[in-house]
Order: sequence, then structure tokens, then C-alpha cells
Amino acid sequence: MKFDYKQIVDLGFQREDYHDAMHKETYGWHPFFMTLDLSDGISLDWDCETREIEMVRYDRESSILGRMNIESEEMLISILKFFGKIKQEEKSNIDYSVINAC
Repeated sequence: MKFDYKQIVDLGFQREDYHDAMHKETYGWHPFFMTLDLSDGISLDWDCETREIEMVRYDRESSILGRMNIESEEMLISILKFFGKIKQEEKSNIDYSVINAC
């Protein structure tokens, strides 16, 4: 499922830019991703090119131990609630109409 930048920002994801000279030369801009730490070693990562979110588990050396694609708005909300990133009443304040339009 594709998620829009505004919804990701509204949920508290933080932007991380990285400088890739080849990408900049090819596309004219440096890529970035958005991340939200859920707990020690687990984060949600949003890719700016695919607009998809995946939950990623890392070890202490930042090696990836596992990945899981977020397949729906409901799945995302359930994960955020489970990790205490949003409360029940906060869901109604987030506009997901643009997500479903993609």
C-alpha cells in the first residue's frame, strides 16, 4: 500500500536524507527516507520512491534481521497502537483519505 508524505509526517516519522551522487546525477535530487522508531531495534521505514512502509528489525550492529511490509492502514494503526505511538482517540485526527485515493 502506498502512503503519502503528509500522513507519514503527521504520524511522527522523521526525515533522514542521504547523499547519493549517482542518484543525484540521474534524478536531480538526493534520496531520503522517513523513519519512526518503535522500540530498540525495531522501526517503521517509509521509502520516498515507492511510498511504501516496512517494519524493520535490526541488531546492535544495524544489520537487518527481518522485514515486514505494511499492507494496509489498519495494519499500520494496529502496529502504532501496539508500540504505544498513538492512542485510540488519536486515530480520528489523522486524515487517511489521500492514502486510499492512491
